[in-house]
Amino acid sequence: MCGRVALKHYKWDRQPDFLPRSCITHFDLQGIDWRFNVAPTLTIPILRTTAEGTEAIGARWWLVPRAITDIKSWKYSTFLARTEEMESKRTFAEPWERGQRCVIPVAAAYEWNREQEPSQPYAITRRDETWMLLGGLWEEGPTGVSCAMLTMKSNDLFRPIHNRMPLAFSDEDTALAWLNPDVAPEEARAMMRSWDPSPYQAYPVSRFVSSTKNEGAECMEPLRESTNQVDYGPLFDMPAL
Repeated sequence: MCGRVALKHYKWDRQPDFLPRSCITHFDLQGIDWRFNVAPTLTIPILRTTAEGTEAIGARWWLVPRAITDIKSWKYSTFLARTEEMESKRTFAEPWERGQRCVIPVAAAYEWNREQEPSQPYAITRRDETWMLLGGLWEEGPTGVSCAMLTMKSNDLFRPIHNRMPLAFSDEDTALAWLNPDVAPEEARAMMRSWDPSPYQAYPVSRFVSSTKNEGAECMEPLRESTNQVDYGPLFDMPAL
């Protein structure tokens, strides 16, 4: 968890801003894969703060250490980082210690309930249809900017879908505090906590999303009953992340 996200919402006429524009000093969103079905290694938006200010840029969703010069030589799975282990793994520990934290805005995160047969995908979104703000780490080197999404152990409410969930922030102020490079690692670690679940929902979607080759609003639209589909029950609240 989480191995797929959406960067578009099937209800959006136009994409809302990630954060108030006054908070972001620079935008460079060229090359981002604005899709309903985004898999690791594709380019996703991140928010990060550097000496120049807070910027919104594209990053490869698969963190590559700055010492690597040939991206094809990096064979390790580093698109997710466990909050419990990141300080003990050099690939993640170095950007963490340097304060290279980022926020990853997504329209939805997908997860599969493997206990259902066949496995059933769910979309996790905000009820107000704004961006979810997920926590991550970024790195930059000869291969460009890359990132990893942070995950943590699931709580009792989320466990029926999966035993892991992404680190996420309940509001923009918390997200901006996470981005502040002057916040020490021990202070940032204290920010890895649950949030209010009431603004969130999780609902079953079509297995169409299960193939990375498929794209379109069908990936994210709520699953509808038909003669060829199973009723997986009503929408249910997303638990605290």
